[in-house]
Amino acid sequence: MAATYPIEAAIAADLEALGTERMQQGWHPSLPLLRALLDWEQGGRVFVLREGTLNPASATPQAPVATTSAIAAGPVGVVGNVIVRDDYRRRGLGRAIMDAAVEWMRERGVRSVLLDATPAGRPLYRGMGFVGVERSFYAWGLLRTLDRSALRHIAAGHTVHHVPSRDLPRVAALDEQAFGGDRLPLVAGLLREPGAALYIAEDSDDLPTGFLVARPVEVPREGLRVGPWIARDAATAAALLECALGASEPWRDELPATHEDDWRIALNLPESSADSLRLLRAIGMHVEEDDLIMRLDLTAPEPFVGASHGSPVAPAPVAAHPEWVYAWIAPMVF
Repeated sequence: MAATYPIEAAIAADLEALGTERMQQGWHPSLPLLRALLDWEQGGRVFVLREGTLNPASATPQAPVATTSAIAAGPVGVVGNVIVRDDYRRRGLGRAIMDAAVEWMRERGVRSVLLDATPAGRPLYRGMGFVGVERSFYAWGLLRTLDRSALRHIAAGHTVHHVPSRDLPRVAALDEQAFGGDRLPLVAGLLREPGAALYIAEDSDDLPTGFLVARPVEVPREGLRVGPWIARDAATAAALLECALGASEPWRDELPATHEDDWRIALNLPESSADSLRLLRAIGMHVEEDDLIMRLDLTAPEPFVGASHGSPVAPAPVAAHPEWVYAWIAPMVF
């Protein structure tokens, strides 16, 4: 029988330690995202297993030794940032904290759970019933070298506005079609961060056709993080990005002007939108294969097995238009 552990919900006092653990994995601390997860009481959760529960003599009993984050957005759940501290590995803690996250999502009505899996994590996820569905990509470029003329050419004729965060509900239906569930409370949390901005594209009837959230990368600040970025076509996506890159946009005020030549733009995206990959390459961004998107269907019999050849079968996506996604919110969390 697998060991059981007292896994808890993280609190604001844990953010600094969680950010440190993320940096030790080679990631950004992503404190704005973690803070937004904690603020979304109904749909966001960061799980932690504390050192004191495993080692009562620890001098740092509150320190997290295992953690993961999760969202439950209607039928869609997402797991991200699965970390087990080096000195506590090979004890089944990764499986324990993943089981807690999946059970929490199941209790909230999630039907399909997504995650972005590194090679090291895939055996664990496959053992839980996750199957690979598509590759993920990391895209980046120096802001000063982007081909803005190509971006403007692709975007010709589309109307985009930088709007206040209170306009976010206007894109609720659009986002749900691309994502599959209501995650706007999480996006609203990101927009509360200094320098974060919301851009909405509209058609001739003033109906939203796309939106983009731009925010500065937290310390060490390197530039601009894009996501979510949802658009029905490449021209709309290009118009959104062109507006977000304007000379007076608020994210610029949060970056060190002395390092402007080194400012980057970065985003993560799935391969399901071929248009997004073509657009990013057309404006001179580097597009690199990253990890593997995996999915667990909580409503299907286990395991997922093909009738004819016994191979795993990926469940169908919940979102009506996953190809509209040009960027997720952040690495490992859509």
